[in-house]
Amino acid sequence: MQRPDRVAVLGLYISLHRFSLILIDATRVYYTTLSWNDEPARKLLLRVLYYINDPPTSMIDPTITRKENRTFTITNHDEVDRGYTIKSSARPTGHRTVVFQNEDSPFPVIKEQCLHCPPTATEAEILEHIILQQVHQPEEMPGVVRVPWCGLVKRADTSIIERGSGDRKRQKVRLVLLDEGIPFMEIRTPYDALVTAWDTLEGE
Repeated sequence: MQRPDRVAVLGLYISLHRFSLILIDATRVYYTTLSWNDEPARKLLLRVLYYINDPPTSMIDPTITRKENRTFTITNHDEVDRGYTIKSSARPTGHRTVVFQNEDSPFPVIKEQCLHCPPTATEAEILEHIILQQVHQPEEMPGVVRVPWCGLVKRADTSIIERGSGDRKRQKVRLVLLDEGIPFMEIRTPYDALVTAWDTLEGE
């Protein structure tokens, strides 16, 4: 999905006699099929069309702004980073991973995911968040990307950006990265792969 500034996205599927209203977020895909002959259904369609153009605040991530030149401005703790483009974007449900890139920024890569959150868990108790905090410590480690900041994405009122409820609830987590590189599996020859692994172990 190429709209990371949206927490949820509305869509339509239209045929001659019926139309389907679709809502996609990190937890699942919702849809309902209605008849053109049903007047309340047509009124609902008008409301959906309005929300597609002007979505409610619950469907927006206010920390990301999409610009006319197809770049994104990302705000983290009052620090504004501009000129990011989407390097990769996963499927719109599940982790919903989005990777932003800006080679001219001191933070060349920003990564976002929607992590599964048990109903009663606090931020410090979310397993995936604990793993991220442990792996990306402030100290430098060869082969490990440095992460100056990692945390839950929140609105101005400090409410967490999340979707779903109960066992399906997912919360949005952002990682700001200081490093980038090519995937290890893209190394062309076994020799180059061994040299890269050796240099990593030696800290070069």
